Amino acid sequence: MSGVRTLWILLLVGFLQACVNDMAKVNRIASDKEASSEVVKNVFTTYSVKGHLRAKMRSPELVVTTMPKPGKEMPAGLEVQFYDDSLRENGKLSAKYGFNDELHNTITVRKNVVVVNVKGEQLETEELNWDMNKHILYTDKFVKITTDGEQLFGEGMEAQEDFTNYKIKKLRGTVKVKN
Repeated sequence: MSGVRTLWILLLVGFLQACVNDMAKVNRIASDKEASSEVVKNVFTTYSVKGHLRAKMRSPELVVTTMPKPGKEMPAGLEVQFYDDSLRENGKLSAKYGFNDELHNTITVRKNVVVVNVKGEQLETEELNWDMNKHILYTDKFVKITTDGEQLFGEGMEAQEDFTNYKIKKLRGTVKVKN
């Protein structure tokens, strides 16, 4: 009987030791980026201000992160349609990558960025930033703006957030001048 009892005690001790977690391993898993993010597929979202629709966004993938920087990443790209007070589309944006920095209230889009405003003017660049507090778009990268009969090029740009009024830095290109 004492042999069976010894066997049970050894099994119980072995079982209890197997249940002890390695704290270094637990901490490593808990601090991992994957532990602080959520992935959502085929996202469609709307953005409104005081009950008025301002934009609709689609993205194949949205990664919501809390660490190290809280925000929403769109690693597979995004498309946005902007709307005026009458719910008419007044602009669009597309890019292959985007990040909404919730801490600074900014959005950065990269890779094949295209913005079209209500006048049909088109901006092309590799990176564009939207400061939602200041209501401006800006970049220090190469820009190409196509308007009715003009193509403007520059290094850097700043614009109103609806891209209706803009300043191009280091401008070059053909500009129409009214008499």
